Amino acid sequence: MRRKKIPSEEDRSVTARMLGIEPSTDVQATQQKAWLTGYLLPLGSVLIAALTFLTQNFQLPKWAFVLAMSYLVVVTGVSLYDPACRILSFLLRKGRLRRLAGTSFPVVLDKLKGLRQLVGEQRGDTLVYVIEQAGQWDEIRSQSQVLVEPEHVETIRNWLSSIERRAVRYGRGDFPNLCQELSDLIHRYNRFCCQRLRMLQELTGGDRLPDQKLRHLKQQWNLHREAHVAFVRGWQDLSRVLNEKADARLCIDYYEPLGTLE
Repeated sequence: MRRKKIPSEEDRSVTARMLGIEPSTDVQATQQKAWLTGYLLPLGSVLIAALTFLTQNFQLPKWAFVLAMSYLVVVTGVSLYDPACRILSFLLRKGRLRRLAGTSFPVVLDKLKGLRQLVGEQRGDTLVYVIEQAGQWDEIRSQSQVLVEPEHVETIRNWLSSIERRAVRYGRGDFPNLCQELSDLIHRYNRFCCQRLRMLQELTGGDRLPDQKLRHLKQQWNLHREAHVAFVRGWQDLSRVLNEKADARLCIDYYEPLGTLE
């Protein structure tokens, strides 16, 4: 009996993304705690001290009052400097991303269409089709390694369909999430193809396939590999441009090159 596969953390993350749910992290909770302990509590202590001082009934010399108030102003300014800089940086980054989304959103959506052409069902001009067809040959099915498991391809296709449905409702504010998720999906698809290439090289070695089938497999792989390589290289170049303009890492900007089948 085949042992049931336990979903990995990556698989659970992919499932959450396909459902339109961002994977849960502790980053936001940590940031909120740092904001509380680093800024609000110290500033609150200063304000409490100021209120206590100002409500006293005794008279102070003018110079002492000015000195005390100056001290409170300086302490308050120092306490607010860092959060003010963070807020300004956040607003500048948000504006930069919105401007980038205005010019690059259509280009990213075109990449969605390009990926659909590479993983679409019943398309005989893709690497996925070549892999699926080779996986049905008796010579390969008899090997201990399983060339392709249906759930791998279906996960990629379902994930892509989920992004396509949500992208219709996306606005400029969703552009970073779209870039990140599409980048993760393309990385997963490219890794799938690279892994299958290594498996094919091992499964077809040692005269395990008839010469006619082997020549056909190599021809089909190397022919349809060109569209794959062109798409991944184009996305990789776009990712680097987006990361540079955003001054942030929106996308994965390096992908393992897919070789030929020799």
